[in-house]
Amino acid sequence: MLTADMVRARRRGQTLTLVPLVPPGPKGQLVHAEVLALAQRLLDTLRRMVGHTRDEVEAALDVIVARAPLKKVRDGLVKLALDGSEFSAEAGDDARALRAELFAEVAARRMAAEVQSDFSVVAALHDFAARHETEADALRARLYADLRGQHELLTAPPMSATGLLAAYELGQAQAVLLRASEVRVTVSDAHAATLRYLFHKLKFHGLMHTITPLDDERATGAPSPATPPRSRGTVKAAAARTTVAHAARYAITLSGPLSLFQASTKYGLALSLVLPALRACASFELEADVLWGPSREALVFSLLGGRDVGRETALAPDGHTPTERPEVEALLASFAKSPSDWSAARSGEILNVPGLGVCVPDVTFTHRRTGQLVHLEVLGFWSRDAVFRRVELVRAGLAAPMIFAVPARLRVSEEVLDQGLPGSLYVFKSVLSRTALLERLEGLVGVRRGNGNSL
Repeated sequence: MLTADMVRARRRGQTLTLVPLVPPGPKGQLVHAEVLALAQRLLDTLRRMVGHTRDEVEAALDVIVARAPLKKVRDGLVKLALDGSEFSAEAGDDARALRAELFAEVAARRMAAEVQSDFSVVAALHDFAARHETEADALRARLYADLRGQHELLTAPPMSATGLLAAYELGQAQAVLLRASEVRVTVSDAHAATLRYLFHKLKFHGLMHTITPLDDERATGAPSPATPPRSRGTVKAAAARTTVAHAARYAITLSGPLSLFQASTKYGLALSLVLPALRACASFELEADVLWGPSREALVFSLLGGRDVGRETALAPDGHTPTERPEVEALLASFAKSPSDWSAARSGEILNVPGLGVCVPDVTFTHRRTGQLVHLEVLGFWSRDAVFRRVELVRAGLAAPMIFAVPARLRVSEEVLDQGLPGSLYVFKSVLSRTALLERLEGLVGVRRGNGNSL
């Protein structure tokens, strides 16, 4: 991950944008060739230094310099290249024990020597190495094997120079988002699978978010703010309206790491890991409220991007199905191991209640005899307000009954969802109980479907 001092950003008024790695025009071709050659030289040096210590590797990289305007690029590429390399850290405990034993023996020999000529560090080292059945040079390496600078380079990063430059461009945006208090994104994609992948990434990393489908008539630009709480009368009116079920544009509002009172570093890292999934969509417009610079000045970070619209999209950018959160994986395994009247599978739907927002289930349960569907959404790093927004969705009418699994730390009562509604709250501590979920599933048998839409 890049640090803030490696980011090339430009401020205009209260807006912060990234400086393009390659400027437009004929000059851009020269700069691109220069940074590409720089990246290739760094990678070649790392491959040549396999088997050397980290100190030796870093010394070899220090020889590679760049022009002053590209110093931040050079430092960022070095950081990313080292992060992508594999270093050994063997014999850490053995090194500390060896040092203590050797230093004690050398000190005893020195105290026992009557004259200076009777004492020799080299002789003590060779005697100590012989007793441990090794050579003196090998012993020197083992003595400090636990120190970071003595870790041996095992493999260089498995990437091309072009890939390293792409990682730098991505890393700049990630470094800025680490200082965000709120992130607003308008994302567009005609492929429902790509959008589901993005939404699953948001949930997998436990990010607090609100997703709102956008009508085709709505102008492009910054997404609208999150829908405020509504009265029951308003909810019923919203549920009665007819909307397009398959939206291609969504407004996403995410809480940034600086909006939290604790665990902001971990949360900020999770937020930065979602950016590749966002870049896999056809297009996106991002705005983030950030605190930037030594004085932590409040600025608005703006970023546009997306993939080549003409390129075909797979389910996931890396060609793999999104991984579920550990508690969800454990629940799916539990249902697969012990069959019941209900089967459980990863959900592939996006449920939309017009005027209220979007719900992305984690698991879909199917009653084996009747075929009735019940969805489960597991709330992670969320707030109490998010739970009550889910209650509003149930009251408005979703496409199928819902169970919302709510962490106990949010201190929400299961009774906030009235009986008779097509939904249920399940408060859990750390593990999703199969038995508890089966009880709630049976309680939802025969509950009428709502009139929300699904994608």
